[in-house]
Amino acid sequence: MQESGEYRVMQHKGRGPDSEDAKVIFSHLDEDPARKFYERRLPPNPGTVLALWKPDGSLIAHSEGGRRDHLTIAEAALALGYSADTIRRGVVRGTGPLGDLLRDAGRKTNEGWMIWLTDEQIGRYRKLAGISQPMPPQASPAYASISSPEPADPASIGQHEEVLRERLAGLERRLADRDAEIARQAEENARLRLEMADQDAAHRAERAEMAASAAAERERLLGLLERATVRPGVIERLLATIRPNRS
Repeated sequence: MQESGEYRVMQHKGRGPDSEDAKVIFSHLDEDPARKFYERRLPPNPGTVLALWKPDGSLIAHSEGGRRDHLTIAEAALALGYSADTIRRGVVRGTGPLGDLLRDAGRKTNEGWMIWLTDEQIGRYRKLAGISQPMPPQASPAYASISSPEPADPASIGQHEEVLRERLAGLERRLADRDAEIARQAEENARLRLEMADQDAAHRAERAEMAASAAAERERLLGLLERATVRPGVIERLLATIRPNRS
């Protein structure tokens, strides 16, 4: 990378920060603002690489865009090991211990707040203490009784219940929105039918008025023509009157 007088955050297309197809999206004389900007833009979009460069052209950090999973607030709380209130504050207000991570990762949808995170982000920001995380199944020791399974963690059960409740609420909201849209379309169709009926009636009345006007005009023209036509008997009498005068 060429030297520059500032710290730069650059977006590269491809699989590495050595791609020449790149553009500067932020620059600053100090490293701290540039690093904060870089961290707020993580993770980059799939197919791109986000890199933080020193003024002398050496690389400080980079991250490749990968697959993102969209999570509800309850699912993100379960994955990151924080309470749902902490996740909600980070997404909505950008505050709390995860404010920098969640501020730009959340989007408001018809199903509520959805959070896009990569596995790398979840692994880096997961809270080790606090809410227990789901553990992979482990083989039971030989002396363990098959008839006495280990009780589930109440905190984990509560988190799963909250996830299910949030998904159910999202489905109910979508159904309500769909019903409202169907009702709106029905009202619009009824309005259009009434408007078309009114227009048809107006056109019929206009055609009847035009026909009556045309008939009246025809009668008037026939009357004028009849009055202007000279009968043959009148012509003969006029000729008889004129001829003797010529002799």
